[in-house]
Amino acid sequence: MSDDAPPTFLESNKPEAERCVEMAAAAWKAGDLARAERMLSKSLRLYPTVQAQRLIAELNADIERQTAREQSRQEHQRQAAQEAAQERARQERQQQQQHYQQQQQQSYSRPQQRPTAQSTPTKSASAPPPSSSSSPHPAGAAYTQEQSESARLIISKAKDYYAIFSVKRTATESEIKSSYRKLALKFHPDKNKAPEAEEAFKVVNSAFQTLSDASKRAHYDAYGVDEPQGARPSRAHQYERSDDMSPEEIFNAFFNGSFNMGPGGGARRTYTFRRPQQQQRQQQDDSPAAFIQQIMHFLPILLLLLFGLMSAPSGDEQVFNLSHSSSFPVQRMTKSAGVNAGLKYFVDHTFDRRYGRDIRALAQVEHAVEAQTFKLAEEQCQKQKRAYAEEERKAKKDLRGEALAKKLQAMSQRSMDACDRLNSLRMNAHGATAG
Repeated sequence: MSDDAPPTFLESNKPEAERCVEMAAAAWKAGDLARAERMLSKSLRLYPTVQAQRLIAELNADIERQTAREQSRQEHQRQAAQEAAQERARQERQQQQQHYQQQQQQSYSRPQQRPTAQSTPTKSASAPPPSSSSSPHPAGAAYTQEQSESARLIISKAKDYYAIFSVKRTATESEIKSSYRKLALKFHPDKNKAPEAEEAFKVVNSAFQTLSDASKRAHYDAYGVDEPQGARPSRAHQYERSDDMSPEEIFNAFFNGSFNMGPGGGARRTYTFRRPQQQQRQQQDDSPAAFIQQIMHFLPILLLLLFGLMSAPSGDEQVFNLSHSSSFPVQRMTKSAGVNAGLKYFVDHTFDRRYGRDIRALAQVEHAVEAQTFKLAEEQCQKQKRAYAEEERKAKKDLRGEALAKKLQAMSQRSMDACDRLNSLRMNAHGATAG
């Protein structure tokens, strides 16, 4: 028997293969593309007819077109749903702000009723004395037991800011804002009349003011509320505490849309000092002795600012590199709180002298290392995905039948090492923050 002649059992399978082609054509016409693809694949395994090969190529092209249309439809629905959610959120914020402003206007415009001789009724012997047991709460300050218990629960978490907002230590700005919006409205003294509500409102705003400022949040992550002995906060952190806003100011700024979050975006007061316009004082201030005295008065502050500028990296200064080079020969691993541990980076020989004793500055550098590591991993993963998609497109264009199936199967078993590294970084980041 010649090697080129097809085996006998393949010829016997030809009628069944043709029947599978007919079933595939009927399924395709009915819109069941998955069944049509199965029948054509089965037909090719039984007996590879020209008709089956042509139909499966056309079917694959049709599946690709429908997949593209379905993805486009889903993307359109997702964008529409996102826009609708944003619009609902905007309307809710607007309604909450209007409701709060109405409450404020009512509280300011409500007249103070003072007792007079005509309006104050005289006590009679028949009038029963007021009893504290007849009403569980003071008059005009009705509240529920649930409001009181929830306020006490917030107060008990006063030192754990993340537990107050029920978020992880890696929570984003939007997550913290969303949680603060709910808690601030829930415990505002104008809405919640429980005795503990005012204290809970202060606790919520204190936590939000810390977590909304990048430097304060880093300091809190490193030391918490109760700093250990020997761990003194920086002078900049001490100065920032004196500028903290009151809970009511934070609330008004947030719901008026003037409260910003982000690096250096925490809430601050703005003070304006006015000097009396006195001729004698101006003449004294214009004298050389007064000028020298003013310079000496501000000299410590100027020295502190100069030292901070010298020790902190400038916006264009590169203090590390992710790869070894002659400029960055010293290898280090990230270990700061809130940073993915064990990320490799390289620094110069002066790094330890500049950042070794400054926990806050070192944390900022290692946060930047983590950000660049994630960015590089994402770029490599996207590049690998694009190469895979291009190779798959060429295979579907140039190959048919069994050759195409083998090629796609081999590609599906190929390791996406760049994307695997990115997923590993994300899992390690979540695990470190959860611990």
